[in-house]
Amino acid sequence: MTAESGYSSTGEMHNYYSCSRRKRYKNCNKAIEKKDFLEWYIAEQAVEAVLTPHRMKYIAESVAKQYANEFGHFRINELEKQINRVNREIDKCVDTLLDTPKSAQKRINARIEELEAQENDLSTDLAKLKIATNIRLTSDDVMIWLKSFVGGDLMDAEYRRKIIDSFVNAIYLYDDQIIIYYNIKDSKQVSYIGMLEDAGAISIGNGDSPETKKLPSTGESVRQLGDMVTRRRFERRTL
Repeated sequence: MTAESGYSSTGEMHNYYSCSRRKRYKNCNKAIEKKDFLEWYIAEQAVEAVLTPHRMKYIAESVAKQYANEFGHFRINELEKQINRVNREIDKCVDTLLDTPKSAQKRINARIEELEAQENDLSTDLAKLKIATNIRLTSDDVMIWLKSFVGGDLMDAEYRRKIIDSFVNAIYLYDDQIIIYYNIKDSKQVSYIGMLEDAGAISIGNGDSPETKKLPSTGESVRQLGDMVTRRRFERRTL
């Protein structure tokens, strides 16, 4: 879906998301979605799904562990072994050239060039890795970064953008549900919220929606994050 804008009969500008095939090919019946409300809802769900004490602790420990695995001395040793293997193969190709007819040398030279390019890439990766290894990233560092998102204003478009960019991997939007994949292993959220185009706001926790016109009568959110499953029912709020 792509972001678009339009004007009402009163001259008021509205921002919304629309399927690109809807306008271009006229073959998509997906309803348009209000931009502010949709982004607020996605960000609000991400905050509740990710920025909990238990989830933040899990993320901080996992990121620190993964960083240590990817930028530790073990990885350096692996790259050095790969470089040595490539160099040995280059030497073998060079030795082979001595006893190879000129008519067959073209393929060997091409292989040598390929191996040299590979060795160059590996050496570049090794140099970068050695620099990264000197930078220590701990779970406390990650936790401090995560906590910087806590307590932000969901009415602030810039805050919503940071939340979505940092934690949301993919969004599949239908007329009757939203499927959100987060940047967490095996994390998926399915939200059944009725028809979004009919939902001006949904009362969730202490947050308010950017638009407060009317609510869906009932909806159910099912969040699946690893082994954590929570069910919550949305009820109509009296305005």
